[in-house]
Amino acid sequence: MKKVTLISLVVGIGLMFTSWAMALDTPYGLNCSVDEGLVTFNWADVADATKYSIDVDAEYDTNHDGTVDLTLEWSFGSNGPDSQFSIPLSNLNYNVADTTGNVTSYSPVRWKAKVKALAPGKKMGPQNNPFSYPCKWPVIVS
Repeated sequence: MKKVTLISLVVGIGLMFTSWAMALDTPYGLNCSVDEGLVTFNWADVADATKYSIDVDAEYDTNHDGTVDLTLEWSFGSNGPDSQFSIPLSNLNYNVADTTGNVTSYSPVRWKAKVKALAPGKKMGPQNNPFSYPCKWPVIVS
């Protein structure tokens, strides 16, 4: 019984290290640009990536004290290994509730995004690959 437990432990630890070793590199050179109602993200290709995850954060100062007190996050996935992704700004509109529960349309004080490389598939291990350094873009007031 002890022998079976020891073998199981060794195999389990081996699988953990195998999945850690399979982590993909961090995308670098992330750039955000806004033009004609689209925000476009570009970054350097990552070897072995079959798709990418793009997280966009809108940061709000709902009580106007100069401190961000609410962050909304959207997550998008690319359809393939392309290292460019565009999102219509209209997809990022969101009404938020203030501290009293009243729904109000606030404008974000800051936008930022980050990207990570993915290679999903059977026996590929967890997709806890590192995110890029965030890029920021200006708040567009319409």
